[in-house]
This record gives sequence, C-alpha cells and structure tokens, in this order.
Amino acid sequence: MAKSPTKKDNKARNSERGQLSIFLGIVLVVLITMMAFVINVGLFVKAKINLQNAVDAAAWSGAATQARQLSNIGYLNWEMRNTYKEWMFKYYVIGQRGNTKTHLSNISASNMNYRLGTLTGSSASSYDPFNIPSICLHFGSSHNICGIYKIPGLPRFASSGLPQVSEYFESALNTFVRLKANACSTRSDMNFAAAMTWAYGTKRQIFNDAPMLATHRVGAWPQSIELGMRIRNLENIVNRPPVPAPICLGGSAGSCTNVQDLQSEFTSDIPMNERPIKAFMSAYRNLSGGAFKSDSIDPTSQDEFASSFKLTELSPTPVDINPTSLSGVLMPTSGAITKHYLDLMAFPINLVTFFHAFIAADNDNETIPDISAPFQATCGVTKTALPVPAYLFGFVKNPEVMTYYSVKGEANFIGMFFPFTDRNGINLKAYASAKPFGGRIGPMLFAPGSGGTTVTPRQPTSFARSNNYLSALRTTGLSYAAGMPIPLGSTAATPFWVDDDTDPIGGSPLAGAGNTLFAIPNLLYDLTSASGAPSMTNPIEILNRAANSLQANNASERQGLYDSNQFKALLANLPTTASGSLILTAEMIDEALENVRAPTRYEAANYMVPHQDDMPSNAEAMDSLPAVDSVGATTAGNFNYRLYGPLYGQDTLYPEVSYITQALNDYILNNSTAIETFLDSLSQVADSIRSQGSSAGPGGPDRYDDAAGTIHSGNLDNELNSCAATDPKISIAAKFKHFFLGVGSKCDIIALRDSIATWVNDEAAANPDWANFFVSSYKKPSGLSAGELATGYNPGPRQGNDAPITGMMESALTGGSLTVGPRRNFYSTKFIGTGMVDGSKFSLRNQNMYVEGMGSGFSNLPAIPEYSSSNLQNMLEPGQLSEFGELSF
Repeated sequence: MAKSPTKKDNKARNSERGQLSIFLGIVLVVLITMMAFVINVGLFVKAKINLQNAVDAAAWSGAATQARQLSNIGYLNWEMRNTYKEWMFKYYVIGQRGNTKTHLSNISASNMNYRLGTLTGSSASSYDPFNIPSICLHFGSSHNICGIYKIPGLPRFASSGLPQVSEYFESALNTFVRLKANACSTRSDMNFAAAMTWAYGTKRQIFNDAPMLATHRVGAWPQSIELGMRIRNLENIVNRPPVPAPICLGGSAGSCTNVQDLQSEFTSDIPMNERPIKAFMSAYRNLSGGAFKSDSIDPTSQDEFASSFKLTELSPTPVDINPTSLSGVLMPTSGAITKHYLDLMAFPINLVTFFHAFIAADNDNETIPDISAPFQATCGVTKTALPVPAYLFGFVKNPEVMTYYSVKGEANFIGMFFPFTDRNGINLKAYASAKPFGGRIGPMLFAPGSGGTTVTPRQPTSFARSNNYLSALRTTGLSYAAGMPIPLGSTAATPFWVDDDTDPIGGSPLAGAGNTLFAIPNLLYDLTSASGAPSMTNPIEILNRAANSLQANNASERQGLYDSNQFKALLANLPTTASGSLILTAEMIDEALENVRAPTRYEAANYMVPHQDDMPSNAEAMDSLPAVDSVGATTAGNFNYRLYGPLYGQDTLYPEVSYITQALNDYILNNSTAIETFLDSLSQVADSIRSQGSSAGPGGPDRYDDAAGTIHSGNLDNELNSCAATDPKISIAAKFKHFFLGVGSKCDIIALRDSIATWVNDEAAANPDWANFFVSSYKKPSGLSAGELATGYNPGPRQGNDAPITGMMESALTGGSLTVGPRRNFYSTKFIGTGMVDGSKFSLRNQNMYVEGMGSGFSNLPAIPEYSSSNLQNMLEPGQLSEFGELSF
C-alpha cells in the first residue's frame, strides 16, 4: 500500500517548482545572446564588406578622373606631333617645291637628295656640298632658279673701244649688274620671311615682303608652346594635392573637410576638386542606409554608419621639382614645384630650318659653253639657317613618378544589439588603390640628359629613335666660301652645330647657355608597306660635306624624310589637283595641311589618337566611345573638333591672358645666348663677303658690300634706328635681332613678343572657348579603321576579349548580337593592391609603362622597352598604412 505523501514531502515538492523556468530563462538568455552575437557578427561583416565596396568605388572613381585627364594630355601630345608634321610639310614639301628633284616624277633613288643641281658645263668643283633641304619660293616664272646651285651672272663683254659708246656701255652694264644683285637680295628676303612665318607666325604678316603662303595659320613654335601650356594645366589638375583632412558629409563626423566646402573651394570651371569630390560621393552612394542615409531635417534619423563615414586620400611622397629641369619647363617658378601623382618631362629641342639666301659675287670659275667672258653678279646660293631655339617637341611621362590613387575609408558600426555603453560604435576601416592603365604619353624619342636639364639623343640598344627626327651637321675644319651654309662652323668658344651623337640637342631654357647646340629637323612620317622604321642604330644621323661631285650626286643619308618612301608618303598629302604643278594655291595648301594632320599607322602605335565616328550608327563596331566634340566643317570638307585643355584663367597656372604672353616672352628670351651666337656667325659671313670685294673688277666692291649688307650691316643697332619707312630694306641679322630681342614695331617688323601678345589677345577676345579648348581639324585616314587607331588600351580575356585570336568581343551595348573591337582610345582604370604602393613592403618597380611592339598590324615597328626606372619616387608616405597589416606578395 503506497505511502501517502506527507506534509514535508509536499513542501519539498513545492520548493522545486519553477526550476525549469529558471533553466529555460538561462537558456533563452544564452540563445538570444548567441543570436545577437551571430546577427551582430553578420551585420559587422556586412558593414565591413559594404565599407570595402564603398572604398573600392572611391579609389576607382578617383583613378578614373586621373585617367580622364591623362587621356586629354595624350590627345594634346598627339596634336603637338601634328603641329610638327605640318611644319615639316611646309619645310620639306612646300619649301622645296622649286627644287624639281623633290617632285614625284623625279624621285627614283631610295634616298632623297635635296642638293641643288648645277648647270651643264659647270666645273666639277661646283656642287652643293651639304644635303640640306632649303626653302626657296618659286612663283611660276619660266626661269626657275630655286634648284640651281649657282645662278649665272651677267657676262661682261669687252667694249667696242669707242670713247662715248664705251662709257655708256660700262655704265649700263654696271646698272644691270646692280639690278641683278638686288634681285638676288629680294628673293633672299622672301625666302627668309617664309621660313620665319612657318616657324613663328601668329596669323599676322611679319614682314611687308612676306609671301602669303599659309600665313593665316599659327606657326609651329607658338602653337607648340600653347599646347605645352595646356598640357601643364592638365598635369596640374592631376597633381591636385591630397585633401589633408578626412572628407565627410557635413561637419558632424568630427574633424573633417565637408565635401560641400570642396564644391565651393574653386569657383571656376576647372575641375581641380573633381577627384576628391567624386571619390567621396562614389563611396557614400555605395554605403547602406537607403532613405535614411541622409536627413538634413532630423539628423537623429540618419543611418549612423553612413553619416559617420569619412574618406581619407592617402598621400604619395611629394616629388620636389627643379624649376630648371625638363619637368619644370613652362611651370611658373614663383614658388616651389611639387608633384604628387604625375610628372611630365618636356623635350625642348634646338632646331634650324634653312632658306635660300642668294648672294651676288663676281666670276666664281663658272664657265658656260661658247661664252668666254667673266661673269658678274653671279648669285651664289647660300643655305642660311633660321634658329628655332627650344622648340617644344612633346612630353613624356616620367616613369619614376607613378600615377595612382589610394584612399582609406572609415565609419562607426553600432549594429542591432550593441553591447557597449559608448554609443559611438566600433570604428571600421578599409583601404583601396586603383591606377590608370593603358594609354601613352610619348613616345620617348629622345632621352633626358645628366641632371634632367638637357635633352640628348637616345643611345642605341638594338634600335635608336632620335635619328629619324634630327640631323647633325659636321662642318669641322671648313671655312666660309660662296655656297657654304650659314653659319658654317663651331669654334671652341661659340659652338653652334650638333656634330656628335653625344652632344646635347636641347634642354630647359632656364638651365643656362650650355644647351644651345642646334640640329636640323627631320621626321619619321608613317609605317608604309614600302618603308617601315629604318634600322640605323646610330643615335643621330650626321650630315657630312661631300668630298666631290660624285658623292654629291649620290646621297647617303637615309633616316626619316631622307628615305624616299617616307618623303613620298608625306608628299602624297598634296591634293591631286596639285600634281605636276609648281604653283600651289591657297586652297591646295589648306587641304594638304589638313591631310598632313590626319593620324597615321605610326602614330597609332606610338600616340593616343582620338577617333571620330558617328556613335549612333557605330559604323565600325567600336565598343569605346569617342572622347572629342565636333565643332563644324572645314573648307576642305573635313571637320574641326575640340580637345579639353585649359590655357589660362582662374585656378590655372596662368591666371590671366597676360601670364601667357609673359611666359612666351620669357621662354624665348632665355634663349638669347643662342640668338647672339647666330648673329655673330652672320657677322663673320658678311665680313668674309666684303673682303672678297677688294679684288673685284669695276663696281665689284659696291656689289659685294650690297651682298654683305643683305646678311649683316656691321652695326645692327644703327641699322634698325636709321631705317626709313619708305625703304625698310635691312639685313637678315637686323630683322632677326629686332624680331627676337626687340620691342614694338621697327622697320616694318613687329617684334615677336608684341606679335605674340596681339595673337593671344585677339584669340581670347574672339573666342571665349579658347581659354579651355584647343580646336584643330580632323581628317579620318583612309585604310585605317577606328579600331586600329584606338590602341590606348586593349582589354584581355577577363574583359571578354578573345585576343589574340580575332581581337573581338561581344558588345554589351547590343546584347551580344554584334562583335566589336575592344580597343580603347583612352586610359582605363584598374585596381591594384594597396601594398604595391607601400615603399616599405612591395612596389611596381621594374615595370615598364610602355612597350613599342604592338603585335599584329605593327610588326615593322621594333619591340623594345621604353625608358624605365627602378627608383619610384612617390610611394605612399610612411605611417599611413600602420593599420593595414602585414601582407606578403
């Protein structure tokens, strides 16, 4: 029989009631805590991922703004080549039009011979000693003297001996001789004016006797400087220093820079703050928060994670630039020059073009069959140099200063179940880096010299580049005589010509007088089926004097436009209406110059070339969009387009128009040593001519004085101060001195500094867009597709490209129904590991930024590495990655 529970038992049982509840409560607390922990961890991980994605977007966006300006720089650098091409077309084609050796029907050899011909019966010692192209204008008369080395003078026959007849005969003959000599001088002035206009023209007539040949176009020298200034302003945008304080939205996130303040910091249209603003806003828009991300009415309703976000631009170690170096050319020097992200090295090259100066002389041992009489007023052709000091050839990107963008983002995470009393949350941080890739600013045709202040020819490895663009002139041991080029030689005290492949060929004008050696310009125009890049390995081609007439008639020079296939390719830019004609109309010249500025296959392999397709039809199936705007048609049936490149204005390196004129004036005046050297050489030539007159026949001294005075009067200041407006004929030296070193107008010559000021002010007044845009003509070349021109970046298989099989990809724009060319004609952006720009860990050292070999379609362009360096100067400043952790690569 079961025992009934006692009162004591019931009491014990009652005391055990609720134990399950306590256990359940404890379990629930543990479960809820674990659940909260799991949720918080999940939210924490989500927040961390969200923050990393946002910071990645910031790095990408910031590097994309760098890429955009690098693309603009690349396009303008290509336009600098176009300016040079136009100048070389004027010099080598239009300027040689009077020399029939350069006509297509007369070119038979593989090498071009620009020497002048000699008359039948001339002595074997009478030949053009140097193979130098020289400007000589011929206006269609039946007697073309431009291609003849020595123009026959007037024979002085013996008089009849009758008293009065003899006197009149001698007087008339002396008058004819003088007129003949003056005609030589007039032709010299016209050729000189053409050379000056093509080099230094500012859309205005420089001299009264200047021929109207392409004078409405800006000359090569001022236009190259204009383009250089625009490029420097774009470089300045890229080098906007990192914002020193973290960037935030509003001022509630602590010590930070309000992004709204960045919006109002620069009031002009120059995008100086585009990088930090777009980087921050890209990150902010990628953060969570939705509608509660920002609430200006009720700040307490904001998402705490997004509202606490701050973005820090990590700072590369700034590079201090020497103002006298190639990196400081055209940079204002009022203060220190520092660059954070980009260093562009300019290549100012000292060049000369030649023009025909006809110098009258007596009998120079010339004989003409059946005429046995001495000749007077024989026009000896002297190829005279026109110096173009510090011509800005282009820019290259210094590979020691890497362009990249690194950022750090941070925000406070609180989460759903925040266990701490400090309600500021846990500070999360993320890092990201990105870099522009794929474009090119260059190529490096020359090399920086010792100290970075001079320019030298590129020394050969397996191939040289400089030799297709410059020719040295070796005149060692020669003395001036009729027919020799001016200036002839170099003395130890005043050297003039580059005559060795180790000589400096240019440099910064601020670096002093040691960079004043000059060379003759040349051009590798295109990669044609008949002629690729000539393979001579010498750094520079040297023009030597022909020792005899046989050498003179067989040219040995073969680089650049001395290659007949290269010259014929350049000559082909003349319109078909000019075929076989000595005379070129203004319409023909305009059409030819627009043709010359069209892109070539060589440029597609070496420069960034914008293409100009009608995007709605996308006729050539390009997946990349054109980056330039069309602004109307040209008279030749092409169209003009504009490229972004600030020139002057608020927030630029040149705040006002006057800064442009002053910079141009300073640029040329810093080359005054080269100008004085040239003037001295002209004085020596004039003295030599005068000395020959002492032994001349009747009227000889006067004729020789006239000839010498055409070159140099002996006192240039007196000549300039006493010239009469009714007869402003003055020497070449006087014109040159006033043009370069003078002020105002004198002897009907406007000084370059005044001409430049007028040009700049006229352009600024007539076209407000000139301050921000460079306008040029564009002609699409035949035989080159847009895809072949757009070689700035070629995406790989991860981006959908099947290269190297066909180099095509399915188009995202058309749903995959059309295959398109994936090449880009602009810089593209890629992520890089932040540790790769930390100098204490790992870097991108020994990475060549550009290789010339382009593979299929460009096999005749040799593949060699460009200039590179293992000394990267602008890695991240120490200490900024102290929380980044240790990573191995």
